[in-house]
Amino acid sequence: MQESNIGTEAAAGAQPKACRYGINAAVLKYLAVAAMLCDHIAASLGALPSLRHAYQPMRFIGRFAFPVYCFFIVEGFKYSRDRWKYLRNICIFAVLSQVQFVKAFYPQSNIFGKLNVNCTLALGLVSIWILDNALKTVRRRAVHIAAACLCIGGLCFAAYRLSTDYRYGGVLLIVLLYLLKQYRPLALLAGYVWICCYNPTEVYAFPAFLMLMLYNGKRGRQNKWFFYAFYPAHLVVLAVLRAKFGI
Repeated sequence: MQESNIGTEAAAGAQPKACRYGINAAVLKYLAVAAMLCDHIAASLGALPSLRHAYQPMRFIGRFAFPVYCFFIVEGFKYSRDRWKYLRNICIFAVLSQVQFVKAFYPQSNIFGKLNVNCTLALGLVSIWILDNALKTVRRRAVHIAAACLCIGGLCFAAYRLSTDYRYGGVLLIVLLYLLKQYRPLALLAGYVWICCYNPTEVYAFPAFLMLMLYNGKRGRQNKWFFYAFYPAHLVVLAVLRAKFGI
């Protein structure tokens, strides 16, 4: 499985109260980018003799990335100035990443046989947006929540049928992190249990959930466009290398 990198669209001054100690968002996201790159090198070029022995450890390291991106999708949703713009940016980079995603990891598949992880993150974002609106209603609240659950089920089905990266497992991880956002330890524990049930290999994602517990609410020094652009850019390099080595 592969991961992506989406920065939060948090508004300046709209951040939650930050702790003095802990790990800021920039550090967590840069670590996720490094883990993702390690994972993707193995997934794309693992057939090379020089990488065969390192293949499995590199894939295990890569499990760090996806939970971090899901966590910050929820953070971005909470603090974004413009949620439509946030969703639009994810969708744009999903489109910009698709060709090289398939060429890097599934060269025998057609161009829409597998969809990159930005599609999963977009579906997760839409899911929590629908749920958020339902939870804020006053009249016929139960009906709205039931309708929201049906919509989320439909989005999970779409993730499964379209074969997005992490499929419905990723969408529901975002929903879980959103539903329990006020209780971070419980949210991270539930998220870890769920993703491990969905795919037992994700047990190696434990360091990500542990480090997210240490998140201090600070943004840190970062450029959101780096996190958006890195995903399609590094996939281009991997796709070219895979074609060059004839893997």
